[in-house]
Amino acid sequence: MRERVNSVSNLPLEPKRGRFGVPQRTALHLNCLDISGGLRLALFSASMFTIVIGCRTSLPAAPEPACPAPRITTSGWKETPGTAGSVFRMPDHFRKTSDIGIDVELVSWRATDQKITFWRGDDDPLTFVRSDPSLRGLTECREQVGGRSVRIVSYMVGDQYTASAFWAPVAPGTGLFFISESSHPPDQRVALTILRTVRFTFSPQ
Repeated sequence: MRERVNSVSNLPLEPKRGRFGVPQRTALHLNCLDISGGLRLALFSASMFTIVIGCRTSLPAAPEPACPAPRITTSGWKETPGTAGSVFRMPDHFRKTSDIGIDVELVSWRATDQKITFWRGDDDPLTFVRSDPSLRGLTECREQVGGRSVRIVSYMVGDQYTASAFWAPVAPGTGLFFISESSHPPDQRVALTILRTVRFTFSPQ
């Protein structure tokens, strides 16, 4: 996602003078260097001098905040059963996967680079997020979704834009967990909208 500066034709360099003041052709060299935090420097070397300027760099987009909800229309989205008595709406191009949970009930769907998963469990898997140094742009909030209090978390880890949510409990001893991962920032906005369409097929206890 970085742009390399490869043109120096507009750099106003004074040519080196040879004997009798006759201009000589000067070789100009460009090197773009990565340093911490994605900052890049261009080192231009010509004869007896070096010029340091900044290279243009395209930084990753910041994660979408957990709240407020993105403004995305859900018109035409299909209603789909999740786990733990939940149903939700999602865009029609998502397809169910054949993933099978180990000691956990889960269902997942995929659309190109994005994968979303619902599973039921007793423990909140989001309890680790505040102490994980690999997460960037972490935001979290609580809302009422499907008649239940839900913890919503948004962050980025590596190149993956992640949105997660946890309802606890949705039934005696049973919580509902949602997670979406994708390397494309717009998919995170879709995920934060999907999780807010969740409702339950039983009355909250």
